[in-house]
Amino acid sequence: MKFTKNRLLSLLLVLAMLFALATTAFALTAGEIATVTLSASTLTMGGATATASASCSKAAEGESHEGGHTVTYSVASGNAVTVDASTGVITAAHAGKATVKATCECGAFKVSDEITVNKATLTPATPTKLTLNVEKNISESVVKTRLTAAFNADTYQYADKSKIVLGDWTLTSPAAFDSSTTSTVLTYEAPLNAGSDYEYPSEATPVKVTADVTVIDGPKVTFKDYKVNDVASSTKALTVKEKTALPHKISVDFDVEPASGPSTSYQWYEKSGSVYTAISG
Repeated sequence: MKFTKNRLLSLLLVLAMLFALATTAFALTAGEIATVTLSASTLTMGGATATASASCSKAAEGESHEGGHTVTYSVASGNAVTVDASTGVITAAHAGKATVKATCECGAFKVSDEITVNKATLTPATPTKLTLNVEKNISESVVKTRLTAAFNADTYQYADKSKIVLGDWTLTSPAAFDSSTTSTVLTYEAPLNAGSDYEYPSEATPVKVTADVTVIDGPKVTFKDYKVNDVASSTKALTVKEKTALPHKISVDFDVEPASGPSTSYQWYEKSGSVYTAISG
């Protein structure tokens, strides 16, 4: 029994030694990344990319376990760039500064020199004038809020909308704000400032968007069309025949002035003789 135990202990010792040797054989020898080479250290927003490249000092020694001394790339500092982990391609993301880090599988790493991303030059574009109707006795703060919403709406097209910052609205005519009288036209303007990643040429004339705001006696709703199953009807009542034909859907189209600001709702009624009963669905 003692002999068997000794043999078992010897076998376990040999296995432990073999495992240690195998681990050592498959482990990558720590190397060194001497430098991170940048194809360009200055980029411009929307311009050409750059590439970071680096290699480990042990890569040439033929270690190929699990890819050998493969180098990957990441952003070490700043948010001015993004970098492809495998190719090292660097793309400008924001105006500013950043560094890139190269890391080898063996643990060696190196941080690049600083990369500068410059602002892109924004060619001034002439914006289209905004037009807006507002109800009588509205406050100026609400008018400005609606002007901003109208500018930001998808229906208002401006080529550089994603690259600019809309400034504050200023009344240019008349001299004082007054919404107490219908048909009054209030003229506003707001600067279109270059966004943080862009700049206008130094000699460029400041870009502004203008708006004409007309005071109306509103809000008011104008009936446009009545539809059954999305087909326009010549009447404003659903006939018995239409009502019993399945499936059926009734709807209305109407205009609201001013277009922005007021909320609308409507209720359908079923008429029996002279009695109207609210219906839903």
